Formats: sequence, C-alpha cells, structure tokens
Amino acid sequence: RKVVRQKVSKKNRFYIICGISFLVIVAIAFAPKYRIPLFRGEFDIPIDIHWHAFFATSWIIIYCVQTILINHRNINLHKNLGFLSILFALGVIVSGFYVSIGLVERALLANSAGAKPLLLVNLLDLTMFGILYAIGIQNRKNGIEHKRFITISAIVLLNAALFRIGRFFIGPGFPAVLLAIVLTSGMLILFMKLEEKHSQKSNKRLWKIVLSIIVVHIIRIPLAITPIWSDITDLIMNEF
Repeated sequence: RKVVRQKVSKKNRFYIICGISFLVIVAIAFAPKYRIPLFRGEFDIPIDIHWHAFFATSWIIIYCVQTILINHRNINLHKNLGFLSILFALGVIVSGFYVSIGLVERALLANSAGAKPLLLVNLLDLTMFGILYAIGIQNRKNGIEHKRFITISAIVLLNAALFRIGRFFIGPGFPAVLLAIVLTSGMLILFMKLEEKHSQKSNKRLWKIVLSIIVVHIIRIPLAITPIWSDITDLIMNEF
C-alpha cells in the first residue's frame, strides 16, 4: 500500500505540542515517587499498578506519535496505530479500576478518611476518559472533532498526574485535590481557547461538554463523602 506523506505545516503543530506537553507532565508527575525509586529498586508495589502505569503511559505516547503521523499525512500507519490505541485505552480503564480497588483496600486498612472518596474520584476519571475517547473514535472521519475529543480525554486522564504534581508542592490531602481540579480545569479551558484560535472554528456543544467535565470534577468532592457513596463503595469492595 502506498503511504501518503507530507511535510509538517506550522499551522498543524498545535497537537504535536499538546502531545509533547502531556508526556512532560507524566514524566514529571510520576518520576519522584514511582519511576526513579523503581529504577533504583528501592520499593516493591503491586503488579496492577505497574500494568496501569504501562497502559496509561503507552496510551499518551501513542497519542503523541499519532499527532506526528497525521501531520505528516501518514494516514495508513495512523489508522493501524489507532487500533492499538483502542486496546491500550481499554487497558487503562480495566487496570485503573483494579488499581483503584487496591488503593482503597490499603487505605481502609490504614484507617484513612480519604479511602472511600478516592474510589469515586478515580472511577469518575476513568468513566469520563472512556466516554470522551469513545466519542473521539466515533468521530474519526471528522478530523477536528476527532482530535478535540481525543485530546480532551487525554487531559482528563492527566488528572492523576496533576494531583501528584500538586501533592509534591503542597503535600497530600485535600489541598492537593483542589489544586488538581484547578489545574485540570485550567488545561481544559486553555486547550479549548488555543484550539479555537488554531482551527479558527468554534464549537459551543464541545464547550458545554468541557464545562460539564469541570462541574463533575468539582461536585464529586462533596458527593464522595456522602453516606450513599459510602454504601456504594462497600458494595463495590465486597464484590471485588
């Protein structure tokens, strides 16, 4: 098959910059407490965390590679790599679920007050990531919508990384959670503003979705400490 290629246009470098930025965030966020100690052999962690780290990091790398491929008009390889991206996205969701269960189990054993709220935060992130990514795949024939939704799903996935960056600067606990909300919301709004300037096309429907994501990030904090969620968490933990 003939592979179509074209030089990168300055106008189309926006998503490449997004991909590189996401990789930098992941590298910075997980280096101090995961990658560096792991490289030095200083600690042991459950295998499910390794799998989740593998799937999530690989998915971000694939996103970055995809932006380069599409800007070089390497459509065939872009499509083929897209199938791998779907498999890794499923891996992110499944491994993320089991990591969340494991984290809550360990937090409950330590009598941590944030154990049950943690499950809601993680499950909502995984759910939003999955839905947004699926919408992006569904719109694969609409270039602008496809790129927008995939990128927004990537920003949602980065919420965990942004939380760890916040925790590094201001310590664990509620302040780091609030900072992660601010950073994730800021990234979503900044992306929409820059993307509209880049594409010279507005999308009111997508703005509503982005604002809805921000609202979910905010209201899940009080929801996570309600008795109803505590009961739901107990049911989930009993099943798994």
